Amino acid sequence: MYENFGDLGMNIKIMVDDFQQIAKSNQNFQTIEDMDKFVDNDPEYRKNHGNVSKHVTMVTEMSKISEDRKLMLVSQTEQDLACNGGKIAAFEAHESFKQ
Repeated sequence: MYENFGDLGMNIKIMVDDFQQIAKSNQNFQTIEDMDKFVDNDPEYRKNHGNVSKHVTMVTEMSKISEDRKLMLVSQTEQDLACNGGKIAAFEAHESFKQ
């Protein structure tokens, strides 16, 4: 919840990868016991599916908003001003906002 956008994206990628592994393992029913195990774990599987889907949708929307509003460029400009006193770089970045 309090992580930066890059760390959040990496954590969601790990979540998706873990869920895909579980989904793949559930596709290979070789015995009746495998099917029973899947049925027993189905509520947890559904919960995980909903959780992964919700997080992927949220990050996708946040990414669209960030791109539409050029938030990465804004952040870079703010950091240039705060750390480097880069008024020229900030001015040039401001010019690219208009594009």
